[in-house]
Amino acid sequence: MATDEQLLVRPLSGATDWHAAPLDLRAVGRVRRLVADERSVVVGGSDGLIQWQRRTGSVRRLTVSGDLPGPVLDLVLAGPWLWVGTPAGLLRVRRADDGGLWP
Repeated sequence: MATDEQLLVRPLSGATDWHAAPLDLRAVGRVRRLVADERSVVVGGSDGLIQWQRRTGSVRRLTVSGDLPGPVLDLVLAGPWLWVGTPAGLLRVRRADDGGLWP
């Protein structure tokens, strides 16, 4: 679950307790989309996206000004790919086995 400032996650073990991930979602601007799988959580917004790896806690940020052709409109995790929908079209980003985004 995402608020304007925080990502709240639940352990994959099925526990019902939520905790805040160590991220500041204000970095993505206005939050528009969230997608998650067993490896990572990706939050997209008007200024870019943040990917958080569940196992390691590492974070990767892609920005509209440097990495993406526009604001994030939609996100899909599909196997080794993260698909990012923007007003300028689709972007396909390869993911590593641990869910992290390739440089």
